[in-house]
Amino acid sequence: VQDFKSKLWNAFSTHLQKAAIMEPDNITFSDEEPTVDDIDKYVSFKRHNRFMKPSGLTTLILHTIISANKPLVTSIFKHSESLSSKDHFIRYNRTILMPEIQDRSGAAADELICEIIEKLREAHQHNYVSAAAHWRIWASHIVSKPIPTHERLIMSPPPSHIIGKSRGRLAGSKNKNSTTRKVSGVNVRVRIHHNRWANI
Repeated sequence: VQDFKSKLWNAFSTHLQKAAIMEPDNITFSDEEPTVDDIDKYVSFKRHNRFMKPSGLTTLILHTIISANKPLVTSIFKHSESLSSKDHFIRYNRTILMPEIQDRSGAAADELICEIIEKLREAHQHNYVSAAAHWRIWASHIVSKPIPTHERLIMSPPPSHIIGKSRGRLAGSKNKNSTTRKVSGVNVRVRIHHNRWANI
């Protein structure tokens, strides 16, 4: 069972972001990147019209699923199940996912871009060679993404479209999003949601 959960996590964890935290007077997100220990916060299985968390999965249930040769419907929640309604996601999107600092035109402020450029140079200057303009393009790309992903993106190699414009020595990678995959003998049919409401 643990092997199945670990392989499932490894197969789809790239879709996940830091866990949303929804409190009456505070909307924020976890400081920590999610790990397989957090799988119950992000993953739910649907079996016999009932939802089940990975912690409820037993060896017997897993063998039964494999023997039946039917896909295990699996819901993955990008921001964790804390976003339990459409309203929660709208509020979280407005408060957290959109860039914090904007100028009058709606573009991310130059201050934030410069800050990210410095972090990028510090992290990649020894294995990425490029003109100043490309560092700025890379930083602007990161600023356009949800805020909880910024630190992870800063530490990741540059996207392929930026590599193509520069003399960077790092190879870009492509993520393939497959809705059905075999994991430890189980046919897993995955649906990725922004919030739990979408799964109801």
